[in-house]
Amino acid sequence: LTANVKKLRDAYETEARELSDLRAKAATKMSQDVTLKIRTLAMPDGVFEVKVTRDETIRPRATGRDNAEFLFSANLGEAPKDLGAVASGGELSRLALAIEVLTSRKGSTQTLIFDEVDTGISGRTASAVGELLHLLGKDVQVITVTHLPQVAAAADHQLLVSKSQQGQNVVSNVSELDNDGRVEEISRMMGGNVVTEATRQSAQALLNKASQKAYVKNNTVFVKGNLKVHIRWANVTDASNIARLELNASHYENRREPFTFTHPQFTALWENRLSDENYRTVLACGAKNLYGFLTFKNEIESGKILALYIDPLYMRLGIGKLLLQTAEQMVRIKGGSSIEVDVEVLNKRAISFYTSLQFAKVSVKLDHLIVMRKEFYNA
Repeated sequence: LTANVKKLRDAYETEARELSDLRAKAATKMSQDVTLKIRTLAMPDGVFEVKVTRDETIRPRATGRDNAEFLFSANLGEAPKDLGAVASGGELSRLALAIEVLTSRKGSTQTLIFDEVDTGISGRTASAVGELLHLLGKDVQVITVTHLPQVAAAADHQLLVSKSQQGQNVVSNVSELDNDGRVEEISRMMGGNVVTEATRQSAQALLNKASQKAYVKNNTVFVKGNLKVHIRWANVTDASNIARLELNASHYENRREPFTFTHPQFTALWENRLSDENYRTVLACGAKNLYGFLTFKNEIESGKILALYIDPLYMRLGIGKLLLQTAEQMVRIKGGSSIEVDVEVLNKRAISFYTSLQFAKVSVKLDHLIVMRKEFYNA
């Protein structure tokens, strides 16, 4: 019995050490990612740190020997301290927003509520917060209490909370606003008690600008030929249509080595990709047809595009440009600074297309692929 207990204890310690090593690496990456994200949210000197320490004195437990702490500092020169002790309500909300945006695809939370997320911010930072909240809303339901027009305009739906006197009682009312109602309320948020035609026009412009960024949710646009295009995320059930489109489109890219996949083989490959968190695919489609798709490899902020294909029947209608604009918006919001794609050396038409959209040739790999990249300033 003693020998068996020792064997099990040794196995536990080995696995606990491996778990500690993985946590240490994850803590470093999370610290860096969250710090970069919060610095775009009116915390230019903010530092977030995940501190993982091992406790060799405790009895074996299912979670291993590690203890984790979240540390935070909002001010330059101050060492990070316990998050719960030093962060204000607004800072906590923005930290939560940053963490949720970075981890939303991995979590199981269905609804997130943010209050005071806009405390102490305005202007460009408020717009950034609105965009991040909208981005988060593609994965989960987001409810935000806000007094900023930039944040309110980024919402898919806007509710007005008001109070009224009814006899001896004060009653709170919640009502959903239509577009006219949103214009009036956002005008009031912008101009206080004085609402003019100029503030209404500014409010409508803010709503129009925000709606143009709703690229993965309820996003329908019209391209050349009055073709109605809907942008959405792909799922595993789209694998067969994606495989068929890529096989058809590949005949037009002058590949040095043509595809040898059959459609069932290619469908299986795409089923695996669409189930893998290292790939994210955006579709441009109609009511029944798939017009094109774009696939990111690795994290979106890396800007690495694995594939961009358009159905040959719908080429030259602006669908490729639409997908790349969508990709750039997504990368910008995630904090990236460029998008990059590999193009076959002999595919002159594709090279010309990317060049027209300000992509530049940066290198050649495997003797037959040109790496083309578009750099942009991420405000």
